[in-house]
Amino acid sequence: MENLLNLYCSYHPEFLNSLEVFSELNKNRILKTLNNEKEKMNFLSTVAEIQFGLFFVKLGLEIEYDKKYPNNQKPDWSIIVSDSIVIAEVYRLGKSQKDQARSDFEYPLMKKLEKLTHRYLIKMTFLDEYFDTAKFNIDQIVKELDNWLTNGRKNKGETIILQKNFLFEIRKIDTPKNHLYCIGNASTIEIKQEKLEQIKYLNPNEISKKLTKYNLLISENHFTYILCVSIDFGSGFDFNDFNEYFIGKGVENIDFGTPLGNMEEFKQWGKTWTELGEFYNNPTLSGLILLYNNEFRFIPNPNRNQVIYEQKYEKLLNKLNEL
Repeated sequence: MENLLNLYCSYHPEFLNSLEVFSELNKNRILKTLNNEKEKMNFLSTVAEIQFGLFFVKLGLEIEYDKKYPNNQKPDWSIIVSDSIVIAEVYRLGKSQKDQARSDFEYPLMKKLEKLTHRYLIKMTFLDEYFDTAKFNIDQIVKELDNWLTNGRKNKGETIILQKNFLFEIRKIDTPKNHLYCIGNASTIEIKQEKLEQIKYLNPNEISKKLTKYNLLISENHFTYILCVSIDFGSGFDFNDFNEYFIGKGVENIDFGTPLGNMEEFKQWGKTWTELGEFYNNPTLSGLILLYNNEFRFIPNPNRNQVIYEQKYEKLLNKLNEL
């Protein structure tokens, strides 16, 4: 199996150089993790951890990667603030399994198609978006399309369906360079709401598990805890979903000027009923740092009794609030 780090660097040649900003201790631990990782999803999760580490360095923070504590827990990042520790745990919110499988098939297919020496721009569409990728061979699809393109000049708008699932349409002819251009599949995103919200009666999702993962460590040492989430575009979530879920959301709007029966006793609540978010159920969580589309955003826990509002964290909090 090809080393995932080498493969990743072939697409991101600047990646290893970006690690030079870390201390030798942090850099060695990161490289060891990257070199040992065999699973793609775990590898990408480590890349997400590095992205947040680079962000902390940019903020001028003193950090340690994978620091081991007496209870054998190893949070992704420990931020040293005066004589205290801020634990920063990273979670990569990625695509659903179906979306990821489709993406893992589509990308290498497009790369091989673009090596064909035909001066066309083509559009590729999957007729069945969530097909069983194990049933199809990428090299065979490329060969069949090559044969079709070789067999006579094609006109704009011509199409072919290969293996009953892959629709190719000629969008442009006589392109500038002597190779095929390919536009990817315009796929929908399968949003798995339960990856963010903890739905009743379902097993705890990964975010829910991380909310309480360090409770004992936090309570014993009076640590501050920040959950860092790298949001993949393909997950279907964005900043607003987290703001709503963790701070709260209006669940029912009522215009008390409209005759809705005897509502007098509810006037004290105002015109909006509000459902409080997860911050109010997790007092050990100081806040969220979110990464989406190369932008970082901080959402603090509104509870002013939270540890992060203590004076010694003032500089850190000010830096985060500037995001």
